[in-house]
Amino acid sequence: MFRVLSIIFIFTTSTIIGFYQSSKLARRRKLLKEHRDFLQRLETEMGYFKEPLPDILRRMHSLSNDAVNLMLRHCLLQLETGTEPIEKIWRNAVLTAYENEPLIADDLAIITKCGAFIGQSDYN
Repeated sequence: MFRVLSIIFIFTTSTIIGFYQSSKLARRRKLLKEHRDFLQRLETEMGYFKEPLPDILRRMHSLSNDAVNLMLRHCLLQLETGTEPIEKIWRNAVLTAYENEPLIADDLAIITKCGAFIGQSDYN
């Protein structure tokens, strides 16, 4: 009887752990897709409208979801109140927005690296 209960317990806990890991990976995939879509929209906005970055981020803030929305809100607050470079603002915003999300260090490194290119322009 004890063996049967032990087997059932092991099977049940393994299944629950598997579902938990699966949900974390699905959330990670969703976050990365949302961020990729956001970067594509940002590139389009910057290329076509040639407006100041805070104006573009304000407009995109109203169109964004969850973590991207939080990241943009943090960027906007820092841009309006601080004098730090956009790269540092972007990095802080990414780390704040994705703090409790299931992204790995490589994901965060790539997302924060995007901040080095935002705001640069070859437009004369």
